[in-house]
Amino acid sequence: MITKQQVFAAMNELGVIRAVADFSGGNDEGGVNSVALYRTGDENEQPERLDAYEYSSWGDETKKATPQGMIVQGLEGPVDGKYGSFAGEFYVNGTVTADLAAGTLEMSGEEEVSHPESFSESW
Repeated sequence: MITKQQVFAAMNELGVIRAVADFSGGNDEGGVNSVALYRTGDENEQPERLDAYEYSSWGDETKKATPQGMIVQGLEGPVDGKYGSFAGEFYVNGTVTADLAAGTLEMSGEEEVSHPESFSESW
């Protein structure tokens, strides 16, 4: 499992100040879809987008060992830890954000069983 410190080291190596993974799933399938890498604080910045599957732990062997792979796998960890195989009668969508300056990882989004329920977690 990739640690928060490894994610931040990979971000620092690439000059990334914020990384945002979007995820979704439920009813036995789901996961991280993509990861956006931000290098400036500019609100108009067009981030570099990574296909999560290519860099994930089950993706391309050469890509998962790169700094981009470390970031993708590190942001997948909290999603996998909370939702595993996404088994059950629910649907979820959200983001995992790594903020280098703040030194935080945060996961937030909405879970829907019979109605949406907001959540937020920090570690």
